[in-house]
Amino acid sequence: MKYALLFALGLLVGSAAQANSLWDDAVSLFDSYGDLIPGHMEVAFDQYNGRGELVTSDRSTIAIWTDETGETQSRVISAERNGEDVTEERRDDPSSGAPPFGGPPDDDEEQSDNAFAGLARSPFDPEEQDHVTITNIGPVEIVEGVRSQVFEFRHQTSDRASNTGTAWLDTETGEPVLLRLSIEPLPRFISEFEMEQYFARDEQGRWVVRRLEFVGAGRILFLQRRIESRLIFSEYFRSR
Repeated sequence: MKYALLFALGLLVGSAAQANSLWDDAVSLFDSYGDLIPGHMEVAFDQYNGRGELVTSDRSTIAIWTDETGETQSRVISAERNGEDVTEERRDDPSSGAPPFGGPPDDDEEQSDNAFAGLARSPFDPEEQDHVTITNIGPVEIVEGVRSQVFEFRHQTSDRASNTGTAWLDTETGEPVLLRLSIEPLPRFISEFEMEQYFARDEQGRWVVRRLEFVGAGRILFLQRRIESRLIFSEYFRSR
């Protein structure tokens, strides 16, 4: 009996160690590719009212590059709102096409006061590992056609906020396949928020975020709204 128990414990410890090594592999991938920037982005977001009726539908494509000083620049290639071309309007004021909530600000001075600022920090970033806790290692699941180990985690992004969610890592390579997370606590004006990141290898074999999706619901200007958004990334390049 004692030897059977020791053998079983050995299997559990070995399994946990193997799973943790997959997380380490994911961290190494971020260390290699985390500074890549998408040169092309397709953005879609739909806004619904409290009765579930579509209020606005936005579609746009954006080009991104770095200038000679290394600063990231962007330009709206095309944009439409409810089927109407609004490209020139978006070029004059790119923020007019941004979802009303769901993304971190660009201004560093505003990030500490923004409830979504922590979403810009990845749980796979080597510099974040002291703030990431794996709370549970679940079963193997098939995600996007890939056998994936399930990790539930908590990522402390500030003194008052955490990103909590689930990561699916390829059981063979440790490559993240899907990351799903939310914010705790949710801001008082938000009743629902969930973000998903889908990863893949690009044409050059680099590990990148291929698609980002989020849904959120809450009150915007005293009106109940639900947002569904999707961003597709391509043409990655390395920041200077």
